[in-house]
Amino acid sequence: MGMVRNRAKVQRDIALAIERAQDAPVRIYRRVVWKIFKRIVLETPQFSGRAVANWNLGINSPDMSFDPNLGDWPDIAPGKKPHSEPGRKDSALHQRGDPEWANVALRRGREVLDRVRRGDKVYITNATRGDTFVRGGKASSEAYLADLQNPAFHTRLRAVNRPYETAMESAALIAEGFLAEGTIPIGDLTSNHG
Repeated sequence: MGMVRNRAKVQRDIALAIERAQDAPVRIYRRVVWKIFKRIVLETPQFSGRAVANWNLGINSPDMSFDPNLGDWPDIAPGKKPHSEPGRKDSALHQRGDPEWANVALRRGREVLDRVRRGDKVYITNATRGDTFVRGGKASSEAYLADLQNPAFHTRLRAVNRPYETAMESAALIAEGFLAEGTIPIGDLTSNHG
């Protein structure tokens, strides 16, 4: 048997290789979660931007925080503005994919995602309240994002926000893409991660 000349360096290299191998599933898991979260955020119908800005990632428990100060007061009719609240600016109506308020959620989500460790469960949640509106004589409920998960509600959306895919549809499409690439084993999506 040969002699190892720099035993300490070899041991460090082995430890580093083992650590990288152990972290690989976490990196893959984070990548999957990020793609799902980003798609959900970018596919969310927008009006004021409040709902899209309030998407959250939670580690091991849902983050049901809600900031009612996020979003804009859209101009409802040319030359006529609704009442304003302190700290809120008036603007044009937003639509699905507008980056201004989506980026607020994505920045906050990236900070949370970087803290995900092996065995953590990640929750994607949105507790937006008060984004009710009337369209065709029918009012939405106070739980705007819950309404959006019901396909029957989609007919109430403005044309710029249709077609809309539910959060589950977004997650399924992303997972399908990863599985088709062969980049994630099924176990990474189903075991220890929720």
